[in-house]
Amino acid sequence: MKLRVQRAELQKRCQENNGCLDIDSPIVVNKKPKESVEEVSAVKRMTVPNSRYTNGLSINAIIDNRVVFQGVDGFYGAGDFLSHDIKIKSIEGSKVTLIVTGNNTEKTKTINIDWITD
Repeated sequence: MKLRVQRAELQKRCQENNGCLDIDSPIVVNKKPKESVEEVSAVKRMTVPNSRYTNGLSINAIIDNRVVFQGVDGFYGAGDFLSHDIKIKSIEGSKVTLIVTGNNTEKTKTINIDWITD
C-alpha cells in the first residue's frame, strides 16, 4: 500500500515538472530487510535434518513391496528417494533399509514394521 502511495506522489511530481524530477528531492526506495531472508533460509535448512528425519520415521504398511510411512504421502519402493539424501535401499518382508547420506558419509538404517497382535 505504501508503495502505491509513493508511486502516485512520484507520478504527480513528474507531471508537475514536465516529466522531470527535482534534483534536490530525495527518492526513497523501500527494501526488505536482509534479516528476514536469512531467517527463512535458516528455517529451510532446519526442516531437512536427515538424522532426525530417519529417527522419526515409522512404517504404516508394506503392500506389494511398496512402503507407506506415517506422516509421508505416497507409496515408496526400493530405489525411491524420500528426500535428496534419504534413499530406500531395499524392502524385505517387514524390514525397510534406508541409505542416508550427509557430511560425505553414508549410513544404513533398517526400520521394522510395528506389528500389533491381539
